[in-house]
This record gives sequence, C-alpha cells and structure tokens, in this order.
Amino acid sequence: PLKPFIYFHMQEWLAMLLSQKGLEEKMDNAWKGANSTPVSQTSDMRDIFDRSMLQEFRGPDGKHFSLGEECNEGCYVFSLCINFFDPLGNKQAGKQISIGAISLICLNLPPDIHYKPENIYLAGIVPGPSEPPLSTLNNYMAPLVDAFLE
Repeated sequence: PLKPFIYFHMQEWLAMLLSQKGLEEKMDNAWKGANSTPVSQTSDMRDIFDRSMLQEFRGPDGKHFSLGEECNEGCYVFSLCINFFDPLGNKQAGKQISIGAISLICLNLPPDIHYKPENIYLAGIVPGPSEPPLSTLNNYMAPLVDAFLE
C-alpha cells in the first residue's frame, strides 16, 4: 500500500535560516577556522571545523572546498540524521509502531546553536507503522538529494 511521505522543502528552510540577522555571516565565517591550523587529536575540539578533515577537503578543481569555483556563495556543511521512534512511547507491552524523522543540522552554525530546534531542518517524516527496509530508504531520501543537486 502507498504511504504518504511528508517532506518539507529545504530551500524554504535555508532562506528562513539565512534571513536571521547576522547568521549568514557567522555561517560563512565558519570556513575561516577550516583554513587555520588543525587542533591536535589530544586537544579539546570546539567545532568540527577544528579538525583536519574539513581543513583538507578539496573540490574537483583541487582547491579547498570553501575557495573553489563552485563556492561563490553559501558553502555549507550538514550532518544528516535519520531516526526512528515510537510516537506512543517505549512500552514493553502492547503494540509498537515506528515512524522516522529525517533531519539536517547545519554545521556552519556556531556550535552553541547547532541543535536549537529553530535551526534544525526537518526534511521529512517517514510513515509507520514500522521502519521501512533499508533498501527502500533511498526513496525517502530522493527529494532531499534532489534539493542538494539544484
């Protein structure tokens, strides 16, 4: 049977995020940390941009991802989360159902506001009553992937 998939458009969320006063500048400035000296493995890490992975990330032109031809504006890094849960609570007895949430966190945001609810992009809600097989999860991811390709 067909199940309705609720998807929220990324462009609208990103426009809302960037319209917050001073936030776009802070997000763009995150790359300044990526172009500095990496934090050692034993040091405290304040932000993902402190690690060498993003500091050494190169685009297809061989330049740093934040400096290449494709990055004339808005080069953002996201963390993807797909989480399934029982909306009725975790009960041992009784019928268990599961729905899923597909969400993104913009890692260019200052670390202290990454996980504020207003800054989390809820891309979609995967319907229940049970988790879909892993092989069909790509169908739910397709609109999000298409948004990144635009």
